[in-house]
Amino acid sequence: MMSDRSTRESWHRRYAALADPPRENGLAAGIAVAVVVAQLVLVPVTLALAAGLFLAGRLARWRPGWLAWPVAAGVGWTLTVGTSPALAGYLAWAAHVITVLSGAGPSHAGIAIPGLVARSPRYLAGQAPLALVVAAAEALVADRVREPFRKVPPVRAPPGRGGHQ
Repeated sequence: MMSDRSTRESWHRRYAALADPPRENGLAAGIAVAVVVAQLVLVPVTLALAAGLFLAGRLARWRPGWLAWPVAAGVGWTLTVGTSPALAGYLAWAAHVITVLSGAGPSHAGIAIPGLVARSPRYLAGQAPLALVVAAAEALVADRVREPFRKVPPVRAPPGRGGHQ
């Protein structure tokens, strides 16, 4: 029978990565939150597509290579529309949000948010061609960043017990 100390040590070995997270994770988490908030405000279509692609890949258990299809569709759509109009459409919402929120445009503080919402369909639809490409890349990065955290090292039996070494 294993002693309490050996049980504790084996548990600690198995969950060492979860029990003692590195201190720089706080900084990384803060940066990640800032990026998500900025993306939510400036390029929300990309964030929604990235979340959808990531969830679809996880739920269907597809390999990350499937993300080549949204990239191909986004590149094809961008080339069909034209690269300059696609880039202008991708950045138009961000420029509009910055103009309205900074007060440099014709909007006043009381109507800034309703004005943003009223104009959102026109601006957000223009983000779609390049948003597919960027969202697929973000979903791939999210999948790769998530990979090390889901693997827990196996617990090995002590040598000489039950024929296992």
